[in-house]
Amino acid sequence: MRFLDLAAAALVGVISISLMAYMDPLPYGMASRRYAEEAALRALLLKVAYAEGLPWLRSASAQQICSAVSAYSNATVTVSAVVAGLSCLIPPPTGSVSATLNLPFAPGGVTIEAWESAGQ
Repeated sequence: MRFLDLAAAALVGVISISLMAYMDPLPYGMASRRYAEEAALRALLLKVAYAEGLPWLRSASAQQICSAVSAYSNATVTVSAVVAGLSCLIPPPTGSVSATLNLPFAPGGVTIEAWESAGQ
């Protein structure tokens, strides 16, 4: 009978530890931080679109758009654009937090993108 009691206690212990490991809040906290960072980047992209104006973004040349959006970059965030398939800067590194704003009404399409810089 003691063997069954020990086996049952060990089973309950293993299940309890497994459940605690499964319910660890750390991944959820990291995901919520990532979503908050993405939301902040999207807010920056909307600020760029609002400040520059959609009519201007529709009619400006690729060089003008690249110059205008790069002015919003700083030490922690890089802002770039893809105009008619040509990127102003190299794309963000894989795995980095980034956001994009696609403006398909412009000739060839304009996509404004922002990502966290490595030098944070």
